[in-house]
Amino acid sequence: MKLSEIVIKNFRLLQDARMRLDTTGITTILVGPNNSGKTSTIEAMLAFLQRPIKQLSINDFSLGCRDAFKKFETRVLTPPAAADAGEALAAEPPPLPALPVLSLQLKFDYDDTGPDLALAGELLMDLEDASTTVTVEIRFGPANPQQLAQAYLKDRDDDQSFADYLAVTLHDHYKLDQFKLSPDGSQAERLPDRGILQRLI
Repeated sequence: MKLSEIVIKNFRLLQDARMRLDTTGITTILVGPNNSGKTSTIEAMLAFLQRPIKQLSINDFSLGCRDAFKKFETRVLTPPAAADAGEALAAEPPPLPALPVLSLQLKFDYDDTGPDLALAGELLMDLEDASTTVTVEIRFGPANPQQLAQAYLKDRDDDQSFADYLAVTLHDHYKLDQFKLSPDGSQAERLPDRGILQRLI
């Protein structure tokens, strides 16, 4: 089984980066100018696959995530106005804006031989699928955005921005999950066995 593609989202310089790897060789070399994301690629792999997840910080989110954090903050601090007396009850409040998620997708090519097939079998979404690839995604995302919004309202310091609040409380509200993905990426299923990734790598 060989790693054939890496997709990294919202990590440092890499807001949405996809890299195809040469599966015929044994070495991959990253080439590019300064600030093109070479170090961010290696750091993302280390952060998700080797280092304790507690080492991730608010500074690991790409700059593009700041707008999403700000939208979440604005929505939490300015909730929809309640209906006036005598009017019909207000409709269900709109959902909170989506919060950024750090993610690493790893696509593997496999042979339909014993060892490869046994491991791939645990990651296939559809046994009828003729594909010879499996994809695993590791996500670091909000466990419960509604609870996070309530905690921010309750615990924040005066004038503390949401990003600054999250910098201190990130690991109270974000968690790591692993998923297997369908070939087109439209479906995801949580992996109960976290050790499967170590067997892949």
